Amino acid sequence: MRKLMLLPLLLLLSSCVVCAAHAGEPRAQYVIVEGMKLPDPRFTPGEARPLAENAVCATKWSKDERHVTLKMKRTVCELYGETEGCPGRGFEVDHLISRELGGADTVANLFPQPIGQARLKDRLENRLHKEVCAGAISLHAAQIEIAKNWWTAFKKRFGEGK
Repeated sequence: MRKLMLLPLLLLLSSCVVCAAHAGEPRAQYVIVEGMKLPDPRFTPGEARPLAENAVCATKWSKDERHVTLKMKRTVCELYGETEGCPGRGFEVDHLISRELGGADTVANLFPQPIGQARLKDRLENRLHKEVCAGAISLHAAQIEIAKNWWTAFKKRFGEGK
């Protein structure tokens, strides 16, 4: 009788050990394209705020208020298994759809990006913003293009060279 009572307890304890062993494993996996770490679309599909093109073009993006907390940044780093130096100097917790393209300050729109790759993506974000405001591309099309594969969009505008 006593052995039967201990069995559920042992099963519970063994399952907790298994859970703890897997707790630190990344759930999201980068998509590596030509050495670039693109976000996992299952966890970082991108999310945009409901803004019109004229609102996106009129906003001073370096002056507006950001709503990404340290807790959000840590959550995103852990989601991708980046536990060393993230958030920190080696990574930028970046918006997939940039704020200057109406990107939302949500975990679904954030991913940890190596700082050198983030600087390349910054160039693309600035270019797409200019194209949207010049009427060369719609805001929606720019959002889709950067969310689908920012590296392909970068090469389309800047060529293969970094």
